Amino acid sequence: MKRQSLLLFVFFMVLTLPAFSQGGLLDFNLKRQEISRIGMWTLGGWAATNFLVSGIGWARGSGSNMYFHQGNVLWNTVNAGIAGVALYSLYQGDAGSLGFLETIQEHFGMEKTLLFNAGLDVGYMATGFYLHEKARNSTKFHDRFKGYGSALILQGAFLFVFDLVLFGILNHHGKTLETLLLSAYFTPEGVGMVWRF
Repeated sequence: MKRQSLLLFVFFMVLTLPAFSQGGLLDFNLKRQEISRIGMWTLGGWAATNFLVSGIGWARGSGSNMYFHQGNVLWNTVNAGIAGVALYSLYQGDAGSLGFLETIQEHFGMEKTLLFNAGLDVGYMATGFYLHEKARNSTKFHDRFKGYGSALILQGAFLFVFDLVLFGILNHHGKTLETLLLSAYFTPEGVGMVWRF
């Protein structure tokens, strides 16, 4: 009788484990989408702020100040587009439709993209410093080089911090994938662990 009860208990435990892991996977994906949405709203907010502040600065400015604000407005047209497309995709996406492999691919793909972008951001800042240096030796394009250089330094610095912070948050959230990879199972002989990959 004890053995039958134990087998019945194990049978129901085995049946319910996939439900627990699927719920954990859904929770993980919902949280990942929430983190990404907050990130894209932040990027969109940065773009909107730049449109407002630098739009006024572009209209009222002169010399290198005008080019600085012009560069900010033009740069943030791209940021607004990226944020808009990403937000549309995130709000249309179904977190429950991703299996375990797709979840891993989405998560680590986003992390790799953010690290790659952080490398590009360093390049943007370096280009800005190069334009500053070039402005010293140019009389004809001094204001343009200096203004655009300052815009590249500012935008590159913001994006560098943005990409690394978002990477850090997603990377920390990704640690919960380890608990989803490991599942316990019960048999009459004892308890075991399965690592899914």
